Amino acid sequence: DLTERDLYRFRVTSAIFEGVEKAGGKIEDSPVTGKVTFSVDGMSVACSIVEKLVKSLKTWEEQKKWTAYPLHHQSGLTSSGYLRVSITSYLGQGSRQWIETEKSRMAQFLPEIVGGIMAAGPILAERKREQEEQARRYREEEARRYELRRLKEIDDKQWARFREYAA
Repeated sequence: DLTERDLYRFRVTSAIFEGVEKAGGKIEDSPVTGKVTFSVDGMSVACSIVEKLVKSLKTWEEQKKWTAYPLHHQSGLTSSGYLRVSITSYLGQGSRQWIETEKSRMAQFLPEIVGGIMAAGPILAERKREQEEQARRYREEEARRYELRRLKEIDDKQWARFREYAA
């Protein structure tokens, strides 16, 4: 049976999905663990929509009661009553995450979360293009070094032959 915390997390996840789809993104993978993958501009953007967990002094049986999926969470931790949404794909500008608090609920963050996910696609595409460009430059430089080495070996052999004939 789903608990109230599970239902709340699913409602927030559903709202994020709807926002991303309306903005032009797609959902690639959405396991129950909350490790979601979106497709934005052809790039995979990994996100985490999970409970913010805290250490608990409760017994294992009491800890399991807050979720219908206790095996998806570390033992010894229990729900803080707040959600944490983060983009786990490396974007190079620090981590992007939104944590619910008593004063700011997840509904206030939804436009910002959807905007962050949609902005991550072009950032990842640019990073991929830069990596491909860097790999291409490296291959060209390596080919140039190989050619210079080959020409030096030919030149060294010619000079060695010339010295033999001169002797």
